[in-house]
Amino acid sequence: MRPAISGWVAAGFPAGASELTSCTFQFDAVAETAHGTISSGENLKGQIKFTLTRSDEEGQSRDYPAKGEIIVTRPGGGELSGKIRFVRVTRSPAVADSLLIDARDVSGNLGQVKNYFDPMLFAVYGKRGMLSNFDLPRGSDGWNAFNMKRVFQYHSPGSDNPVLHQIGPLKGGCT
Repeated sequence: MRPAISGWVAAGFPAGASELTSCTFQFDAVAETAHGTISSGENLKGQIKFTLTRSDEEGQSRDYPAKGEIIVTRPGGGELSGKIRFVRVTRSPAVADSLLIDARDVSGNLGQVKNYFDPMLFAVYGKRGMLSNFDLPRGSDGWNAFNMKRVFQYHSPGSDNPVLHQIGPLKGGCT
C-alpha cells in the first residue's frame, strides 16, 4: 500500500507558464457499479498527483501531457492505479465544460479483481461557458465548481461497460 498523499491548496498558474505545474488531490468515491467483492454504494478513497509537461490546443479543448498517477484504494485493503498521460480542458458552447484526467497502464487488485485494461478516467463536468480560457483551476474550489457530473471509471475484463464511481469534493490544488 502506498502512503497517503496529503492534499494542499496553493497559488494558481497561467496555462502558458514556462515552469512545470504540479497538482495533488484527494477524493472520496462511491461505487455506482458492483465490482468483484465491492458492492454498489461502497466508499473508496482516491488520490491524484501529476505534473504537466506542456500543452497542445485543438479547437474546443486543450490537452496537457502529464506525468503522474491516479490511485484508488478500498478501506481495509485493495488498490488500483494508473499512470496519467494527459489532462484535458474542454470549453464547449453546446454541452458542458469539463476537466478530464486520462491514465493508462492500469493495474492492481481491487475487490479481488486483478485484471484491468485501459483507460482509467477521472472527469468532472460543469455548466457550458463556465470556462473563459483553458487554464486549469488553481485550487479545490475551482475543481469542485464542476458539479454537474463527477465520475471516476476504469475497465475490467468480462464487461464492455466501465466500472463507475461518483466523486465527492476534491481536496488539494495546483502550483
